[in-house]
Formats: sequence, structure tokens, C-alpha cells
Amino acid sequence: MIINANRREGTSRAVVEVAERLARRHEVTVFSRTAENVDRSNLIWRPLKGPSWPDVAEFEWFRIAAERVLSRQKFDIIHSAGCNLRAADVYAIQTVHPQKMQINDTQARNDHVGLLRRSTRALYDRQVLAAEKRSYHGMNKRGIVGFLPVSQGTERELRESYPVNDAMIEVIPNGADLNCFHPGLKSLHRTQVRCEIDCQETDVAFLFAGGEWRRKGLQLALEGLSQSSNKNAVLVVSGDDPQRQFFFDLAAELDLNSRVRWLGFRHDIERIYGAADVFLFPSAYEAFSLATIEAAATGLPVVMCNISGAFELIGDGTGGRIVDRSPVAIGRIIDELAGAPSTRQKMGLDARNKVERLFQWDTIAIQTESFYQRLLRQRRVNSRESIQ
Repeated sequence: MIINANRREGTSRAVVEVAERLARRHEVTVFSRTAENVDRSNLIWRPLKGPSWPDVAEFEWFRIAAERVLSRQKFDIIHSAGCNLRAADVYAIQTVHPQKMQINDTQARNDHVGLLRRSTRALYDRQVLAAEKRSYHGMNKRGIVGFLPVSQGTERELRESYPVNDAMIEVIPNGADLNCFHPGLKSLHRTQVRCEIDCQETDVAFLFAGGEWRRKGLQLALEGLSQSSNKNAVLVVSGDDPQRQFFFDLAAELDLNSRVRWLGFRHDIERIYGAADVFLFPSAYEAFSLATIEAAATGLPVVMCNISGAFELIGDGTGGRIVDRSPVAIGRIIDELAGAPSTRQKMGLDARNKVERLFQWDTIAIQTESFYQRLLRQRRVNSRESIQ
């Protein structure tokens, strides 16, 4: 169950990647409002049509429609991406909304958005919180419930926020498609893409990618670049945000116009990874960012702050650096890596090796399938004990 099945949004991509792989061995049905760039040769797609805006209408309508449809059908496992259903068997936890709201509320104080947008955002937050409170328990009418947080930090947030200690919980991370994201992209695309985005071969390209620029730390990235003394360091920004003008103005105020490349939203992000030298991601909140894993799979060192997923990806000191959320700290790491090509190369190799071992979708699909089987066995045991 996912509102929109696609490969653009992190949660949706995770659902699609695992569902496609499980469908090679099982009958898998995906219920979603839309399906974009989904391989339907094995899985079954069932559209649930409804509004796409505002978010609160899309979310609430999909939840009601999905529960109505499922009440008339029988499945061994009902897997929901987050709290889209009241009584799923397994919930994939990509965010824990109370925790995310704390960060968003802090960031929103500086947002310049209209009353309508603020009102719909607040209503959406209330709806999601209410849905999580209804859904996130250790048991429901179908039996024991399973939760799959994508990182240790997300598991901790889930346990702190909701009464799930009687549930089955296992951390199963996000992953990357190793055929799509790989170090060979550098030889394939680097020269051409750098020409397209006005990066010289002597430039050291620090890539920032994603939306929600304030939460993901683009302001810190810009301020950190302004602290850097290595003028070969440039910031490449892939993605978009409704508040983009604030960041354009900030770059100008910091005298960074010649050192920042604004790419907008890209459908060819793998080519951009191939043209970059370092992935810079000073986000304030993530569950386990797909972008960081995909960058690592491409052989890029990853620089990120100490948020969920950072420990699993680079907490052992290989593959990148965990830095403080401050312009000074980010400026220092930019200088360090901009002047050390051999260090960047080694970090990139370590990052790729780690993804191959731990964060590829084939492995994650197997782990998910194994979790389903254990959950079903535990329900059978619980059922026999209740009869006795």
C-alpha cells in the first residue's frame, strides 16, 4: 500500500524496488493512486483513484479507499508504507511523524509561505499523527503487528513515540540499484555532464540533491561553502523547492554565484552523481536517505550530519564523514576533501563496497520476505496458544 508508486520519492522507490523483486517469487498486488515507472510484468497493480492535492485530501481519501477495498479481499500479508492503513500486518517506517514535525516546525519559522499552505500543512500533520496513533500498536485484529524501520535511529524514535514493544520489529534499511548506480558512471558521463553544468575538470564538485531544502540543509551547505578557502570547491544543487528564491538570494549575499550550479529537478540524477566528487548532505532529519545510499553506490564519499542512517552508512569512519551541523565544520570538510583526491578516491571505493555488502535491493527484498515468514509463524503460534 503506497499512495503513489514511483521511483522519484524515497518511500515510493523503496516500496517499488522490494515489490518488484518479491513479485518474481510470489503473487504481489500493489494498491496505489498512481504507478509511474513501475515494472508490472510480474506484479499486479490496482489503482485507487482520488485527489492529488492538497496532501491532506490525498492522504485521507487513499486511506479510506484502501481500507474499503481490502475489506473485500484476503491477503497473507498486508504491507503498508507508513500509516496508510489502520490494520496492516507490516508497516514500513520511513519517518516517525512527531519527530519529523519537531524539525519541520523549527525550520518553518523562517518560511515565507501563504496562509493556505500553512493551514493545509498543519491539517496534514494532524491527520498523519492521528493515523499513526490509530495504527502503531503491537497487536491489531489480524494479530501481532510487524514494523520495519529503516535505521536504528528510526527504530528508537518509533519505540519512544508509540506503544509497539509487543510488536515484531526489525531494522531493514533502504538500498540502491547497483546496476543503475555504480562507479562506472564517472567514465560514462563525467566529461559530458560537467560541460553541461559548467564545471571545469579542476573544480571539485560537492553535490547536494533533493527537495525540502531548508530541512535538508542547503542553507548550511551554502554557508559552509562560503567558509571554504579552496576556490576550486563548487556546490552543485540538484532539485527544487518552493522557497528557492530565498536560497538564490542567500548565495548572492554570500558572493557564491560563481561557485554554485543550480540544476533544478533532474530525471537523470545518476548522471549527476557520475559527474560529482563528493555528496554533501547536511540534513536536519532523515530516516535513512536514499540519496546518500545511491551516491555511495556510485562511489562518492558521503558527508552528512549525525542523523538516522548516518551511523549505518559511514559511522565506522569509512565511506565518508559525519560532521557537525555548522557552517564552520562543513567549510572545514569541504577544504579537507577538495584538497585530497586520493582520500576522496579511497572513501568512494569504501562507500561502494559497503553498499554492495549491506544496502542493495536484492538483499533487502530477501530480508523483507524472511520477516513476513517469521511474522506468519508467530501468528500461528499465538493462535494455537489462545485456543489452548
